[in-house]
Amino acid sequence: MKLLHRNFLFLFLILAPVVASSQQPDTVVINNNIQLIHLKDSFFVHITSDYVEGFGMVSSNGLLVIRNGNALMIDTPMDEAKTTELLDFLRDSMHTEVTLFIPGHWHNDCIGGLEELHRHNVFSIANEMTRAECIKRNLEVPKASFSKSIQWSFCGIPLECFYPGAGHSLDNIVVYFPEQKILFGGCLIKSAESTSIGNIADADVQAWPKTLKKVQKKYPNAEIIIPGHGSVGSFEIIEHTKRIVLLTSTLSF
Repeated sequence: MKLLHRNFLFLFLILAPVVASSQQPDTVVINNNIQLIHLKDSFFVHITSDYVEGFGMVSSNGLLVIRNGNALMIDTPMDEAKTTELLDFLRDSMHTEVTLFIPGHWHNDCIGGLEELHRHNVFSIANEMTRAECIKRNLEVPKASFSKSIQWSFCGIPLECFYPGAGHSLDNIVVYFPEQKILFGGCLIKSAESTSIGNIADADVQAWPKTLKKVQKKYPNAEIIIPGHGSVGSFEIIEHTKRIVLLTSTLSF
């Protein structure tokens, strides 16, 4: 852990001149389209920007948990090129290799770089519904799967993957780290600044509020919540998401 903190401090001192003064001091700019934000301990949000038809420029969030030169990645950037850039930065500047990957669901803002991860011999595990969707749609397929939930530890850091039900997609999961009280909600959860439900092409809007209630009930101690897009928030953004979804559901009738 001391080595990680030393590496991060050294990394930040090198990159400080390219970090805009308006940004937080724990933000590392890799390039114009990729950033890392240090949350706490060895947890980093990776943020990538892409042009999405119908939505314009969109920033997408993923999570990195780094320990002893190994990294767990939750969600990749949308494409292989940015995934490669992120992997190269982790290797060259943070002396870290991604060894485990978990996707939040089957969309490309979660698995767009999965093929690149597999070329680097990264082990991937997903909700069995996500794996089935990848097979059905002829996408790169995660190597292993779980049903409903799975608990284990990554380099001594406990975590739980949990499928609470349909929402943004039929297969979306959340990942919780109980010691850090960090919940990766992915696209199931909207950021505080979000006013729109976003892409619902594969959503179940009617089931979404019930799914959110399951997350609230299961992880009431979560303090840091990472949505799929937008700013990291607190427990309140789950309720915020519920209001957006319920409004969308009401207007659809």
